[in-house]
Amino acid sequence: MADKRISRSPSTPMLELDLKYEPEFRGEVKQHWNVTFAHQKKISVYGKRIMARVIDQIRDNDYQLRDFYQLHISSILEGTDIDPETAYSKIKGALYELADVKWEFESIDHKEWYFRHLLDTTREQRVGYKDGIITILLNPQLAPTW
Repeated sequence: MADKRISRSPSTPMLELDLKYEPEFRGEVKQHWNVTFAHQKKISVYGKRIMARVIDQIRDNDYQLRDFYQLHISSILEGTDIDPETAYSKIKGALYELADVKWEFESIDHKEWYFRHLLDTTREQRVGYKDGIITILLNPQLAPTW
């Protein structure tokens, strides 16, 4: 089999591509929620569904977290055949799990790291369930500090 290498002579001019505009960066990295929660340990499917619905409520141009996020239990149970009694216990278990979740943040050079709880359980408005509505309060310490 013949060697088919493409060679370029030294006199062939290189094409120069200049920037047509200066890129603007938002100073943040985004990751799809499927990837984020696929890597979380010990979180049930229902905990992941709740957080997926909460994260879906956060828009690209939201620079502050809302005081709380709410969703109807039916949005978590879509596509399942769970009866109401079982649903209540699944949601309660998921909220217990989420209340225990801590995220670890580490510097690129690995010289600094710290934890932050995912949910805020310190305010009068409460994380919980009432009349088919799930209320989630995200830890305000998770918001960007710009």
